[in-house]
Amino acid sequence: MLLCHQKGCTSFKDLHTVAGTVHLTFRGTCNALGLIGDDIELLTAFTEASVWVNSPQLRSLFCHLLLFYEVSNPRLLWETAYYLHRLKQQMLDKNIDATNDIIQQQLLHELEHTLRSSLPS
Repeated sequence: MLLCHQKGCTSFKDLHTVAGTVHLTFRGTCNALGLIGDDIELLTAFTEASVWVNSPQLRSLFCHLLLFYEVSNPRLLWETAYYLHRLKQQMLDKNIDATNDIIQQQLLHELEHTLRSSLPS
């Protein structure tokens, strides 16, 4: 894809350079060129779903998006998922004792289990 949009490149460094910035990955370069769509629609759908679904359903949606959509920034999607989960938990239970790290590790474990169980054997 990059070869069709980056003209006159004679090295990988040239291929990865956009407006004077050298990007470390092909995906990053494509993103900087606007060749890959952003995740705005996915983030919007995720945020809207958070209003009416419970936390397990939100995690399931997160896994579904990872498995079946081309997510350009999985970390941002994860941070959104974690933030929305944390917000829901705080609204449900004002006496949360667990630290952010503990909750995040628990969520990651549950997501790993869901993703692994979704893959064909």
